[in-house]
Amino acid sequence: MQTRIVWKGGATTTMMIPVAVGSLSQLSFAHEMEEKIIEFSQAGKSDKEIADYLTQGGFRSPMGQDVLPNTVKVIRLKRRVFQKRGQSHPLGITGFLTLSQVAQIINVSVHWIYDRINNKKIKINKTYTQHYKRGLYLFPDTEETIKMIEEFKNGNLKNLRFSEEYQDA
Repeated sequence: MQTRIVWKGGATTTMMIPVAVGSLSQLSFAHEMEEKIIEFSQAGKSDKEIADYLTQGGFRSPMGQDVLPNTVKVIRLKRRVFQKRGQSHPLGITGFLTLSQVAQIINVSVHWIYDRINNKKIKINKTYTQHYKRGLYLFPDTEETIKMIEEFKNGNLKNLRFSEEYQDA
């Protein structure tokens, strides 16, 4: 927000007052800031270095005066720019697909699958399909699994059960 004070003698003072907003997208410079974050990340700069550079350049996070390293990290990960090799390789167990791998294969969001698990449309036998050490939901890595999930996605199956031998039609 820009404020202008007109003093009695006619002199003026103009200043910018940053206003807290709920998300980055509400800032007028959000797109430009995202592009700079991606550019610097791909050049190998750390989140802190990028945040400091952007702050010095007049950018800020939605709720504060400075760009936070976490704001940089969130944007970078959202755009799938990874700093460490391990970030780009999903955890996996031989013979199984993780929830994120299934989501990518059938072209839905991870949250779409989590929602169906939470509302019990996809029923999972946790002792079989949730890896106890990693906290991962795992699905058998078979063509049949993908075929069933695609059928469910398309509305041809009402429920999926990975704990029993049949599916509800």
